[in-house]
Amino acid sequence: MMMEKMIDNYKQFMEIDTFPEFEIQYYALDCSKDYIYGAQAIFDVKTKKHTLRLPTNFEVPRFLLFHELTHILDAEKYSIGEKNHDFCLHGFTEYHASQVELMVMIGAETISSAVCFSMKEQINRSDWSVQKYIDNKLETARKLMQYSDRRRRIDGLGALYNFFGLRSICSLYSSDFIDQYDYHDFLDTMSSYLFMSLKSYMIGWVNDVEKAVGLYSNVLNAVLS
Repeated sequence: MMMEKMIDNYKQFMEIDTFPEFEIQYYALDCSKDYIYGAQAIFDVKTKKHTLRLPTNFEVPRFLLFHELTHILDAEKYSIGEKNHDFCLHGFTEYHASQVELMVMIGAETISSAVCFSMKEQINRSDWSVQKYIDNKLETARKLMQYSDRRRRIDGLGALYNFFGLRSICSLYSSDFIDQYDYHDFLDTMSSYLFMSLKSYMIGWVNDVEKAVGLYSNVLNAVLS
């Protein structure tokens, strides 16, 4: 029943009438890992089945649950059933889910709410400011993409798209956001042209999802080569 209420709450926030069916799978979260998922949405391309994995030993906050529900919504809306295409949706949906995540964290009533906030504001009832939260996401991306392990690099690319999603909301609605980040480390994994294409396209509300899919494919190839 709690999940049904959460889905209703999510639909109201996203201003949508329906939400895809999904299965809940419970597991024990290993908090000793340096990079953990918490909740995790999984989409099976062949069966078109959605699964939401939830930990039994960790209460997932609303903003992270909305992040994962956005993955389910995006997969349902934009999947075409082709393995490579649907895998490359990963970039867009990480970006979009992080936009939703931060909108929840700053107290927006709906996804289209007119909001204004400071980068100094504390979020999620913690001592973390919006600035610290977005800075940490970029540092996570930087750290993971330095690994030689392909899975870690893919996770790092996802974190980079998370950062760009957070950055987009800050750029749209923050009264004091300044994009003064040092992106130099990422040029070790892709050309400056490709990175600038990514940085300039992943801003605001992305409408051309297919273009985002193609861009992610190019970036992924560069990161794993």
